[in-house]
Amino acid sequence: MTSNRGWLPNAPNPGSDAVLDLDCTCPVLANNHGHQGLGREGLLLGGWWITENCPLHDVREKEGEDGHG
Repeated sequence: MTSNRGWLPNAPNPGSDAVLDLDCTCPVLANNHGHQGLGREGLLLGGWWITENCPLHDVREKEGEDGHG
């Protein structure tokens, strides 16, 4: 089961210290150390930088190997 964000339930924010030992592959700096991603001039983007296939944060159902659902 995934959360409404597509993450594992109770997964810490991407880039936070809490995910460093949990195999998270999302960028730390781009996610402002777990406080959401920053854009130019430090403006909050209002989202997260999620690495494709991160075992904690990209757990959406994927299409089949042949490209069909």
